[in-house]
Amino acid sequence: MHSLHIPWESDLWWGTRLGHMRGVAYDTAQTARLGGGSVFPRALLWLISSQRPDGSWGEEHLYYHDRVISTLASVVALAEINRSKYERRIRAGLDYLWENSERVKEEQHSTVGFELIYPSLLEEALAVGLDVPMFGLSHYTKLRDEKLEPILTELLYSAKTTVTFSAEFMSNSVNPGRIAQLISSMGCVGNSPSATAYVLKHIESRKALSYLAAIENDDGSMPDVYPFEIFEKAWLIYNFLLSGQQVNDQTLVNLEYLRSCLTRDGVGISKISSVTDSDDTALVLEVLRAFNYEVDSRILESFEADDRFLCFHFERDPSVSANIHVLQALQTCRRTPKTDQMIDKAIKFLQRTRLSGTHWKDKWHISPYYATGNAILTLLNFEPAIAGKAVDWIIGTQNPNGSWGLDGGTPEETAYALQALFCHNQIERIDFEPILRAMTYLSEYDYRTRPIDALWIGKALYAPEIVAKSAIQSVFYMFRKVKGG
Repeated sequence: MHSLHIPWESDLWWGTRLGHMRGVAYDTAQTARLGGGSVFPRALLWLISSQRPDGSWGEEHLYYHDRVISTLASVVALAEINRSKYERRIRAGLDYLWENSERVKEEQHSTVGFELIYPSLLEEALAVGLDVPMFGLSHYTKLRDEKLEPILTELLYSAKTTVTFSAEFMSNSVNPGRIAQLISSMGCVGNSPSATAYVLKHIESRKALSYLAAIENDDGSMPDVYPFEIFEKAWLIYNFLLSGQQVNDQTLVNLEYLRSCLTRDGVGISKISSVTDSDDTALVLEVLRAFNYEVDSRILESFEADDRFLCFHFERDPSVSANIHVLQALQTCRRTPKTDQMIDKAIKFLQRTRLSGTHWKDKWHISPYYATGNAILTLLNFEPAIAGKAVDWIIGTQNPNGSWGLDGGTPEETAYALQALFCHNQIERIDFEPILRAMTYLSEYDYRTRPIDALWIGKALYAPEIVAKSAIQSVFYMFRKVKGG
């Protein structure tokens, strides 16, 4: 192996302010629609330059939900702005949709709000005269109605449910007199640039416009979500803990910030978020407890359902990672009368959601190595036999180049696999050869010219770069510790 150079070693652990993420096609397209392309002209330019050779928009890794929703939003935006000028691009996008729209059925998990947004976008496409495939419209309209049925009409304008993140699904049925209630103190709607842009199509708001102007990337693109600093800081500290590094001043600052955000209802992705979730809450509880903060795991009881833990209230699909992190938090936090019952519930959920009895996939990440790696870290202390089978699956699925993951492997996926293998190796020795091959792959990867892959599932695929980088960096430190240098 070449000399072990740790990428981003000098500055990564210092963290960020409110989150860092490059732009995605879906939110950029929705923002570009404002003022017929005149309000955010750089967003329009980015959109034009980002169409893929096959006519689609979306991320490098092929995930049909991402490509379909991004492409549909993009052709609607271009048709609204200047159909004749962009006719060739629109036609290429429509051709892609006709050829691939039904392939979303092949994927286990949809992008966030797909069942809400997709039928509304199809209707908007028809309204501007686009010949879009109507496959599945009735299916997704039914899913949309089922999703909204338990949510009172009053809650739609309260910003207290996850549907606020996908507010654009309301299309022209919105109540303009009430929609301003969705705008947060920061100016965003549900921490979503696309939802914020949608509100701005119906009402004027200097605060919302300032929010979009402030978060626009240098290239004109818009992120999938912002701010998301609780999510980012919690993951940064979690990977910091796995790395075994010495605590620095900024780590303590980030911990104090997380403590200040924790309420009796838990936390969301950001301090300004009015919607809490068990995934972020459990991760925050775990990292705070690791640094001897007094935290109350009874916060998690509000997310408890009959057979699992909910990530969000009113969710349609369960989250594997949320249950993993709840189990991790219950392991480290002070015990309560319900701890054993809650632990048993989370373990049983993970047992029955295994794929082929060996691994897991989660609705927040397209790679099985994210869910499986995190499950191993937790189950080592509860169900070592199940963790061992997952370790065998990881070792057996390593790519020839030493990596793990999609399309020949990625550094982030390789990091999740290695975190699990390093931790399992502390309990039961394993063949070190797969680890050496993976570390060679990571050390030879050109991080200067290749961006972090977008593997996380939002409304589109996105890359929370600090989170991914901290996972990658952690395994370099874990390797150093094992090798004694």
